[in-house]
Amino acid sequence: EKRKDWLAGLKESCEAANKVGAKHLITQVGPDTGEERAKQHESIVTALKEAKPILDATGVTIMIEPLNTLFNHPGYYLWSAVEGFDIIREVGHPLVKVVYDIYHQQVTEGNIIRNITENLDCIAHLHAAGHPGRNELQYGESDYKVIMAAIDKAGYTGAIGLEYRPLLEPIESLKES
Repeated sequence: EKRKDWLAGLKESCEAANKVGAKHLITQVGPDTGEERAKQHESIVTALKEAKPILDATGVTIMIEPLNTLFNHPGYYLWSAVEGFDIIREVGHPLVKVVYDIYHQQVTEGNIIRNITENLDCIAHLHAAGHPGRNELQYGESDYKVIMAAIDKAGYTGAIGLEYRPLLEPIESLKES
C-alpha cells in the first residue's frame, strides 16, 4: 500500500544521488506486516521490479539490507541474506543488489563465508563490525582475517564499510581494524 510513495521517494533519492556522484543507495524493505511471508516476499519483488525504470534512468544501484531482528531491528521483515539473494535473483536487474552486513548475518544466520562467496553476483557492498557488541572487528567471535581472505580469494572487488561503535580512540581503532 506504500509502494507508490516508496517509488516517488526512490526517484527523488536517485536524482539526488546523481547530483552528488553517489552510485549506490541502501533501501530497507520495511517491517514484517504479519501477512503471510510469501505475500510479503512477492510484494518486495514487485516493488523492486517497478523500480527498474528509475534505476535505468539514473544508473543508481539500490541495495536491500537484511538486518538482525534479535538485537537491533525487531519487527523488520528481511532478516535472512539467503532470502535477500532469492529476491535479487527474482528481480533480475543489475542495479538491484544486497548490502551484506556481516555483523547482522552473524547474529541471524552465520555461514558468513559461504553465503558471501557463493552469492557475489547479488552483493554490491559489505558492512562489517565485531559481534557481540558491534565494536571493532577484532573484538568478537568472527575471525575477520579469515573472512576477508576468503572474500578476496573469491574475487570480491567492492567496498567494505566499517559500521561499528569504536571502543578505542577513532584513529587507533581504524588502524587496528
